[in-house]
Amino acid sequence: MPRRVKQNLLLTLWLIAPIAVLALIVGWIFYSFRAGPAMDEPGVGAGAGDTGGANAVGEMFHDDESNSEPDPDE
Repeated sequence: MPRRVKQNLLLTLWLIAPIAVLALIVGWIFYSFRAGPAMDEPGVGAGAGDTGGANAVGEMFHDDESNSEPDPDE
């Protein structure tokens, strides 16, 4: 194989590599979404299932008063 052809082939592979890696990652993400969650266990321990105010900043910016009080049924 002549040197020029080899250089062109290597350059082409080098330029295609990031696109191929990105396509692989996107495919892996879609496959993971179809497979579902790996853990489907109930929360255990203090604060399980409760954010403990972690969403306070988001709720402050959203200013949604309808969800600001905790649900009395919980």
